[in-house]
Amino acid sequence: VERARLDTGLRQLGLEPMKTVTNFMSIPVPIKAAAVVKAMEERGILIGAWSEGGRDDVIRISIGGAADTDAVLAAMREILAGAAKPAA
Repeated sequence: VERARLDTGLRQLGLEPMKTVTNFMSIPVPIKAAAVVKAMEERGILIGAWSEGGRDDVIRISIGGAADTDAVLAAMREILAGAAKPAA
């Protein structure tokens, strides 16, 4: 249930999670994965960056409970909105 909810929520944010049947999702992001990982850590959410194949634009999020999904989606919404703002 939470995998589907997380997938749907991320797609509503304009992201395209890779297909998975595991307990985590890999998601290409429009900014450096390391920046997303850091921003999530600042919000108390631990995720990883996918470093295989030299890619620096994929994050990895473990599937959790409903509260975890809510927190991840809210944080991603903030992070993506901040990334879309032009530099001052």
